[in-house]
Amino acid sequence: MDMLNNIWTAVSTPNEMLINICGIFFIIFFESQLTLYLIKMMFNINVSKIQSLIYIVTVSITTILSMFIIPEPYNLILNYLSFFLVFYFLFKVL
Repeated sequence: MDMLNNIWTAVSTPNEMLINICGIFFIIFFESQLTLYLIKMMFNINVSKIQSLIYIVTVSITTILSMFIIPEPYNLILNYLSFFLVFYFLFKVL
């Protein structure tokens, strides 16, 4: 019974380092791809694989760097600004 209690304590205790590591993988694999897909569908834009790869890599690196360097509410401003700038210069929307 003591072993189950130890396992439950390990699972239910928040671990900031583990959350940051999982956050990095979530940013790389899901968030940047979903935002690209959403914007492509909203604006009805044809995007090549190279352009989408450049977008995903650039946005992921910017997001990861701002997550660790800039404090929490201000890094979101930089993230959204970088999303729009990369999208504008890479896909030449306007």
